[in-house]
Amino acid sequence: MAALSRILVLMVVYDRWRNTDRWKRIWRSVNRSDELRIVRNIDSATVRVAETEPLVIERENVGADVGVYQDAICGRLPLPEWDWLLCAPDDFLPMRVDFVDVFRSYISGPDVGLIVSKTNEGVDVGIPFHSRSAAFMIRRDIAKRLTFPCDPVASIADCRAFEFGSHNFLRQVQDMGVAVQYTSDADSDVFWDQEHEHYRHRFPEFPARDICDIMHYSGTDKSAVYSYCDAYGPLIEPFRNTRFPILEIGVHAGNSLRAWRDFFPNAHIHGIDINPSFMVRGEDRISTHLMDARDVRSLTQWAKDNGPFQLIVDDGSHVLEDMVLAFAVLAHLLVDDGLYVIEGVQSDGDMEALSHLPGAIVLDRRNIKGRSDDIMVVFRRLIQRDHSATK
Repeated sequence: MAALSRILVLMVVYDRWRNTDRWKRIWRSVNRSDELRIVRNIDSATVRVAETEPLVIERENVGADVGVYQDAICGRLPLPEWDWLLCAPDDFLPMRVDFVDVFRSYISGPDVGLIVSKTNEGVDVGIPFHSRSAAFMIRRDIAKRLTFPCDPVASIADCRAFEFGSHNFLRQVQDMGVAVQYTSDADSDVFWDQEHEHYRHRFPEFPARDICDIMHYSGTDKSAVYSYCDAYGPLIEPFRNTRFPILEIGVHAGNSLRAWRDFFPNAHIHGIDINPSFMVRGEDRISTHLMDARDVRSLTQWAKDNGPFQLIVDDGSHVLEDMVLAFAVLAHLLVDDGLYVIEGVQSDGDMEALSHLPGAIVLDRRNIKGRSDDIMVVFRRLIQRDHSATK
Protein backbone atom coordinates (compact mmCIF):
# COMPACT_ATOMS: atom_id res chain seq x y z
CA MET A 1 0.00 0.00 0.00
CA ALA A 2 2.75 2.47 0.93
CA ALA A 3 4.56 2.12 -2.40
CA LEU A 4 1.40 2.84 -4.44
CA SER A 5 0.05 5.72 -2.34
CA ARG A 6 0.01 9.17 -3.91
CA ILE A 7 0.95 11.77 -1.33
CA LEU A 8 0.02 15.40 -1.79
CA VAL A 9 1.97 17.78 0.45
CA LEU A 10 -0.13 20.82 1.33
CA MET A 11 1.69 23.77 2.91
CA VAL A 12 -0.71 26.45 4.22
CA VAL A 13 0.61 30.01 4.51
CA TYR A 14 -0.74 33.38 5.54
CA ASP A 15 1.74 35.91 6.93
CA ARG A 16 4.93 33.82 6.90
CA TRP A 17 5.39 33.93 3.14
CA ARG A 18 9.18 33.80 3.46
CA ASN A 19 8.92 30.23 4.76
CA THR A 20 7.73 29.11 1.35
CA ASP A 21 11.24 29.69 0.01
CA ARG A 22 12.53 27.03 2.38
CA TRP A 23 9.79 24.64 1.33
CA LYS A 24 10.55 25.15 -2.36
CA ARG A 25 14.30 24.81 -1.85
CA ILE A 26 13.99 21.50 -0.09
CA TRP A 27 11.33 20.27 -2.54
CA ARG A 28 13.75 20.84 -5.41
CA SER A 29 16.06 18.36 -3.70
CA VAL A 30 13.36 15.69 -3.71
CA ASN A 31 13.02 13.51 -6.81
CA ARG A 32 9.63 11.85 -6.57
CA SER A 33 6.21 11.44 -8.06
CA ASP A 34 4.49 13.08 -5.09
CA GLU A 35 3.15 16.63 -5.40
CA LEU A 36 3.55 19.87 -3.43
CA ARG A 37 1.03 22.68 -3.36
CA ILE A 38 1.27 25.88 -1.33
CA VAL A 39 -2.14 27.27 -0.40
CA ARG A 40 -1.93 30.94 0.47
CA ASN A 41 -4.66 32.63 2.49
CA ILE A 42 -4.94 36.19 1.23
CA ASP A 43 -6.78 39.37 2.18
CA SER A 44 -7.35 42.69 0.45
CA ALA A 45 -3.83 43.93 1.24
CA THR A 46 -2.02 40.86 -0.07
CA VAL A 47 0.12 41.16 -3.18
CA ARG A 48 -0.91 38.22 -5.34
CA VAL A 49 1.77 35.90 -6.72
CA ALA A 50 -0.12 32.84 -8.01
CA GLU A 51 0.27 33.82 -11.67
CA THR A 52 4.05 33.58 -11.39
CA GLU A 53 4.23 30.77 -8.81
CA PRO A 54 3.02 27.48 -10.34
CA LEU A 55 2.92 25.66 -7.00
CA VAL A 56 0.83 28.37 -5.29
CA ILE A 57 -2.95 28.41 -4.95
CA GLU A 58 -4.45 31.60 -3.50
CA ARG A 59 -7.79 31.72 -1.67
CA GLU A 60 -9.60 34.28 0.46
CA ASN A 61 -8.60 33.97 4.10
CA VAL A 62 -11.78 32.32 5.34
CA GLY A 63 -11.39 29.82 8.16
CA ALA A 64 -7.62 30.10 8.34
CA ASP A 65 -5.80 26.74 8.13
CA VAL A 66 -8.90 24.71 8.99
CA GLY A 67 -10.75 26.40 6.14
CA VAL A 68 -8.01 25.25 3.77
CA TYR A 69 -8.24 21.67 5.04
CA GLN A 70 -12.01 21.76 4.55
CA ASP A 71 -11.71 23.10 1.00
CA ALA A 72 -9.04 20.51 0.13
CA ILE A 73 -11.06 17.61 1.48
CA CYS A 74 -14.29 18.80 -0.13
CA GLY A 75 -12.66 19.22 -3.54
CA ARG A 76 -12.95 23.00 -3.70
CA LEU A 77 -9.28 23.60 -4.52
CA PRO A 78 -7.56 22.76 -7.84
CA LEU A 79 -5.37 20.01 -6.41
CA PRO A 80 -3.81 16.90 -7.99
CA GLU A 81 -5.31 13.53 -7.11
CA TRP A 82 -4.12 12.15 -3.78
CA ASP A 83 -4.42 9.09 -1.59
CA TRP A 84 -2.86 10.77 1.46
CA LEU A 85 -2.83 14.48 2.31
CA LEU A 86 0.26 15.67 4.22
CA CYS A 87 -0.56 19.07 5.75
CA ALA A 88 1.61 21.64 7.49
CA PRO A 89 0.97 25.28 8.46
CA ASP A 90 3.42 28.06 7.68
CA ASP A 91 5.33 27.89 10.97
CA PHE A 92 6.14 24.19 10.50
CA LEU A 93 9.14 23.38 8.37
CA PRO A 94 10.62 20.18 6.92
CA MET A 95 14.08 19.50 8.30
CA ARG A 96 15.08 16.64 6.00
CA VAL A 97 14.85 16.04 2.28
CA ASP A 98 13.30 12.63 2.94
CA PHE A 99 10.42 13.95 5.08
CA VAL A 100 7.76 12.49 2.76
CA ASP A 101 9.43 9.06 2.85
CA VAL A 102 9.44 9.17 6.64
CA PHE A 103 5.69 9.77 6.70
CA ARG A 104 5.19 7.13 4.02
CA SER A 105 7.06 4.57 6.12
CA TYR A 106 4.32 4.77 8.77
CA ILE A 107 1.66 3.56 6.34
CA SER A 108 1.99 0.08 7.77
CA GLY A 109 -1.38 -1.33 6.79
CA PRO A 110 -5.02 -0.63 5.98
CA ASP A 111 -5.84 0.18 9.62
CA VAL A 112 -3.63 3.31 9.66
CA GLY A 113 -5.63 6.44 8.88
CA LEU A 114 -3.69 9.32 10.40
CA ILE A 115 0.05 9.99 10.89
CA VAL A 116 1.06 12.85 13.18
CA SER A 117 4.37 14.62 13.66
CA LYS A 118 5.51 13.77 17.17
CA THR A 119 6.51 17.36 17.96
CA ASN A 120 2.83 18.35 18.04
CA GLU A 121 2.04 16.57 21.29
CA GLY A 122 1.24 19.02 24.04
CA VAL A 123 1.73 22.04 21.81
CA ASP A 124 -1.07 23.94 23.57
CA VAL A 125 -1.22 23.59 27.34
CA GLY A 126 -1.69 19.87 27.64
CA ILE A 127 -3.89 19.45 24.58
CA PRO A 128 -2.58 16.32 22.85
CA PHE A 129 -3.21 17.41 19.28
CA HIS A 130 -3.63 20.80 17.67
CA SER A 131 -4.44 20.50 13.98
CA ARG A 132 -3.59 24.05 12.97
CA SER A 133 -0.08 23.90 14.46
CA ALA A 134 0.73 20.40 13.29
CA ALA A 135 2.28 18.45 10.50
CA PHE A 136 -0.02 15.50 9.88
CA MET A 137 -0.95 13.12 7.06
CA ILE A 138 -4.45 11.73 6.63
CA ARG A 139 -5.80 9.02 4.34
CA ARG A 140 -8.30 10.19 1.74
CA ASP A 141 -11.22 8.00 2.75
CA ILE A 142 -10.78 8.98 6.41
CA ALA A 143 -10.55 12.68 5.50
CA LYS A 144 -13.79 12.41 3.53
CA ARG A 145 -15.57 11.18 6.67
CA LEU A 146 -14.51 14.14 8.81
CA THR A 147 -17.21 16.61 9.82
CA PHE A 148 -16.64 20.32 10.37
CA PRO A 149 -18.61 22.62 12.71
CA CYS A 150 -20.07 24.44 9.69
CA ASP A 151 -19.56 24.88 5.98
CA PRO A 152 -17.65 26.96 5.33
CA VAL A 153 -15.57 27.17 8.46
CA ALA A 154 -15.23 30.92 8.96
CA SER A 155 -14.58 32.11 12.49
CA ILE A 156 -11.92 31.43 15.10
CA ALA A 157 -14.65 29.73 17.17
CA ASP A 158 -15.32 27.37 14.25
CA CYS A 159 -11.63 26.54 14.00
CA ARG A 160 -11.29 25.91 17.71
CA ALA A 161 -14.31 23.64 17.72
CA PHE A 162 -12.64 21.51 15.05
CA GLU A 163 -9.38 21.54 17.00
CA PHE A 164 -10.48 21.20 20.62
CA GLY A 165 -14.22 20.64 20.80
CA SER A 166 -15.97 17.51 22.00
CA HIS A 167 -16.03 16.23 18.42
CA ASN A 168 -12.54 17.42 17.47
CA PHE A 169 -10.37 16.25 14.60
CA LEU A 170 -8.35 13.64 16.46
CA ARG A 171 -11.34 12.22 18.33
CA GLN A 172 -13.26 11.83 15.10
CA VAL A 173 -10.45 9.75 13.60
CA GLN A 174 -10.15 7.62 16.73
CA ASP A 175 -13.92 7.05 16.79
CA MET A 176 -13.68 5.66 13.25
CA GLY A 177 -11.63 2.80 14.69
CA VAL A 178 -8.51 3.46 12.62
CA ALA A 179 -4.97 3.63 13.94
CA VAL A 180 -3.11 6.89 14.59
CA GLN A 181 0.66 6.71 14.17
CA TYR A 182 3.21 9.19 15.56
CA THR A 183 6.48 9.83 13.72
CA SER A 184 9.41 8.74 15.91
CA ASP A 185 10.37 10.83 18.92
CA ALA A 186 10.36 14.60 19.09
CA ASP A 187 14.15 14.92 19.13
CA SER A 188 14.59 13.27 15.73
CA ASP A 189 11.40 14.29 13.96
CA VAL A 190 11.46 15.50 10.36
CA PHE A 191 9.39 18.61 11.14
CA TRP A 192 10.07 21.37 13.63
CA ASP A 193 8.12 24.49 14.34
CA GLN A 194 9.84 27.86 14.52
CA GLU A 195 10.33 27.58 18.29
CA HIS A 196 12.72 24.66 17.73
CA GLU A 197 14.93 26.19 15.04
CA HIS A 198 18.04 25.68 17.16
CA TYR A 199 17.80 21.93 16.47
CA ARG A 200 18.32 22.45 12.72
CA HIS A 201 21.97 21.39 12.93
CA ARG A 202 20.81 17.80 13.53
CA PHE A 203 19.72 17.60 9.90
CA PRO A 204 22.79 18.38 7.77
CA GLU A 205 21.07 17.78 4.45
CA PHE A 206 18.79 20.77 4.97
CA PRO A 207 19.73 23.46 2.42
CA ALA A 208 21.69 26.55 3.45
CA ARG A 209 19.45 29.40 4.54
CA ASP A 210 19.62 33.04 3.58
CA ILE A 211 20.21 35.82 6.10
CA CYS A 212 16.52 36.80 6.32
CA ASP A 213 15.62 33.21 7.11
CA ILE A 214 18.25 33.09 9.85
CA MET A 215 17.40 36.50 11.32
CA HIS A 216 13.71 35.66 11.40
CA TYR A 217 14.25 32.54 13.46
CA SER A 218 16.98 33.96 15.69
CA GLY A 219 14.56 36.58 17.00
CA THR A 220 16.87 39.51 16.29
CA ASP A 221 15.19 42.89 16.00
CA LYS A 222 16.97 43.38 12.65
CA SER A 223 14.11 41.34 11.20
CA ALA A 224 11.37 41.44 13.84
CA VAL A 225 11.39 45.20 14.39
CA TYR A 226 13.48 46.67 11.59
CA SER A 227 13.68 45.82 7.88
CA TYR A 228 17.41 45.24 7.63
CA CYS A 229 17.54 41.60 6.57
CA ASP A 230 16.67 42.22 2.90
CA ALA A 231 19.33 44.92 2.75
CA TYR A 232 21.98 42.69 4.31
CA GLY A 233 21.45 39.79 1.89
CA PRO A 234 23.31 41.04 -1.22
CA LEU A 235 25.88 42.86 0.92
CA ILE A 236 27.16 39.89 2.92
CA GLU A 237 26.40 36.86 0.78
CA PRO A 238 29.65 37.23 -1.25
CA PHE A 239 31.78 36.65 1.86
CA ARG A 240 29.60 34.11 3.63
CA ASN A 241 32.50 31.65 3.93
CA THR A 242 34.93 34.18 5.37
CA ARG A 243 37.24 33.09 8.16
CA PHE A 244 37.77 36.64 9.38
CA PRO A 245 35.89 37.62 12.55
CA ILE A 246 32.63 39.56 12.80
CA LEU A 247 32.11 42.37 15.33
CA GLU A 248 28.89 43.93 16.57
CA ILE A 249 28.67 46.82 19.02
CA GLY A 250 25.58 46.24 21.14
CA VAL A 251 24.67 42.74 22.36
CA HIS A 252 21.37 42.93 24.25
CA ALA A 253 19.85 39.40 24.16
CA GLY A 254 22.55 38.06 21.83
CA ASN A 255 20.14 37.13 19.04
CA SER A 256 22.00 39.12 16.39
CA LEU A 257 25.27 37.43 17.35
CA ARG A 258 23.57 34.05 16.94
CA ALA A 259 22.27 35.09 13.53
CA TRP A 260 25.78 36.06 12.40
CA ARG A 261 27.13 32.78 13.79
CA ASP A 262 24.56 30.75 11.86
CA PHE A 263 25.09 32.71 8.63
CA PHE A 264 28.90 32.71 8.71
CA PRO A 265 29.88 29.06 9.30
CA ASN A 266 33.64 29.70 9.57
CA ALA A 267 33.81 33.04 11.38
CA HIS A 268 34.11 33.87 15.07
CA ILE A 269 31.55 36.39 16.29
CA HIS A 270 32.44 39.14 18.77
CA GLY A 271 30.02 41.36 20.64
CA ILE A 272 30.82 44.46 22.70
CA ASP A 273 28.44 45.88 25.28
CA ILE A 274 28.58 48.12 28.34
CA ASN A 275 25.94 46.09 30.21
CA PRO A 276 27.29 43.05 32.14
CA SER A 277 23.87 41.34 32.05
CA PHE A 278 24.09 41.14 28.25
CA MET A 279 27.19 38.96 28.16
CA VAL A 280 26.70 35.67 26.28
CA ARG A 281 28.64 32.72 27.66
CA GLY A 282 29.24 29.14 26.64
CA GLU A 283 28.01 29.36 23.04
CA ASP A 284 29.95 28.07 20.08
CA ARG A 285 31.94 30.70 18.12
CA ILE A 286 30.50 33.64 20.10
CA SER A 287 32.52 35.84 22.46
CA THR A 288 31.17 38.90 24.26
CA HIS A 289 33.28 41.59 25.83
CA LEU A 290 32.31 44.01 28.58
CA MET A 291 33.54 47.33 27.21
CA ASP A 292 32.46 50.91 26.67
CA ALA A 293 32.87 51.56 22.94
CA ARG A 294 33.37 55.25 23.78
CA ASP A 295 36.64 54.38 25.54
CA VAL A 296 38.94 55.03 22.59
CA ARG A 297 42.08 53.57 24.15
CA SER A 298 40.43 50.29 25.21
CA LEU A 299 38.49 49.90 21.97
CA THR A 300 41.56 50.60 19.84
CA GLN A 301 43.73 48.09 21.64
CA TRP A 302 41.03 45.40 21.72
CA ALA A 303 40.28 45.83 17.99
CA LYS A 304 43.96 45.62 17.05
CA ASP A 305 44.29 42.42 19.07
CA ASN A 306 41.21 40.76 17.55
CA GLY A 307 40.97 42.17 14.00
CA PRO A 308 40.96 42.65 11.13
CA PHE A 309 37.23 42.16 10.70
CA GLN A 310 35.08 41.08 7.77
CA LEU A 311 31.99 42.85 9.08
CA ILE A 312 31.55 45.49 11.77
CA VAL A 313 28.03 46.47 12.86
CA ASP A 314 27.33 49.42 15.14
CA ASP A 315 24.01 48.76 16.86
CA GLY A 316 25.08 50.39 20.11
CA SER A 317 24.00 53.69 21.64
CA HIS A 318 22.68 55.21 18.36
CA VAL A 319 24.11 58.55 19.52
CA LEU A 320 25.68 60.38 16.57
CA GLU A 321 28.90 61.28 18.36
CA ASP A 322 29.36 57.66 19.50
CA MET A 323 28.78 56.31 16.02
CA VAL A 324 31.28 58.69 14.44
CA LEU A 325 33.86 57.91 17.14
CA ALA A 326 33.53 54.13 16.72
CA PHE A 327 33.78 54.47 12.94
CA ALA A 328 36.99 56.52 13.27
CA VAL A 329 38.54 53.85 15.50
CA LEU A 330 37.37 50.70 13.73
CA ALA A 331 36.80 51.33 10.01
CA HIS A 332 40.47 50.95 9.04
CA LEU A 333 40.49 47.53 10.73
CA LEU A 334 38.27 45.96 8.06
CA VAL A 335 39.72 43.43 5.63
CA ASP A 336 39.99 44.64 2.03
CA ASP A 337 36.45 43.64 1.06
CA GLY A 338 35.06 44.29 4.56
CA LEU A 339 31.80 45.99 5.40
CA TYR A 340 30.97 48.54 8.10
CA VAL A 341 27.30 49.11 8.94
CA ILE A 342 25.69 51.64 11.24
CA GLU A 343 22.12 50.70 12.21
CA GLY A 344 19.28 52.60 13.81
CA VAL A 345 20.17 56.11 12.67
CA GLN A 346 17.86 58.28 14.70
CA SER A 347 17.05 61.33 12.58
CA ASP A 348 17.38 63.10 9.26
CA GLY A 349 20.11 65.23 10.78
CA ASP A 350 22.13 62.20 11.89
CA MET A 351 21.61 60.57 8.51
CA GLU A 352 22.87 63.72 6.77
CA ALA A 353 25.93 63.90 9.03
CA LEU A 354 26.85 60.24 8.53
CA SER A 355 26.35 60.51 4.77
CA HIS A 356 29.38 62.78 4.61
CA LEU A 357 31.74 60.16 6.04
CA PRO A 358 34.08 58.68 3.39
CA GLY A 359 32.35 56.09 1.23
CA ALA A 360 28.96 56.30 2.99
CA ILE A 361 25.92 54.70 1.35
CA VAL A 362 22.61 55.54 3.05
CA LEU A 363 19.85 52.92 3.01
CA ASP A 364 16.65 54.67 4.09
CA ARG A 365 14.09 51.94 4.84
CA ARG A 366 11.62 53.97 6.91
CA ASN A 367 8.76 53.48 4.48
CA ILE A 368 8.79 49.67 4.90
CA LYS A 369 7.66 49.32 8.52
CA GLY A 370 7.00 52.95 9.34
CA ARG A 371 9.84 53.27 11.84
CA SER A 372 11.57 56.65 12.03
CA ASP A 373 14.94 55.00 12.82
CA ASP A 374 14.86 52.29 10.15
CA ILE A 375 17.99 53.69 8.51
CA MET A 376 21.32 52.01 7.76
CA VAL A 377 24.55 53.60 6.65
CA VAL A 378 26.96 51.24 4.90
CA PHE A 379 30.67 51.57 4.17
CA ARG A 380 32.87 49.18 2.22
CA ARG A 381 36.61 49.08 2.72
CA LEU A 382 37.22 49.09 -1.04
CA ILE A 383 34.74 51.92 -1.54
CA GLN A 384 36.59 53.97 1.03
CA ARG A 385 39.92 53.40 -0.70
CA ASP A 386 38.50 54.28 -4.11
CA HIS A 387 36.91 57.38 -2.63
CA SER A 388 40.19 58.47 -1.09
CA ALA A 389 42.03 57.86 -4.37
CA THR A 390 39.82 60.37 -6.18
CA LYS A 391 40.56 63.18 -3.76
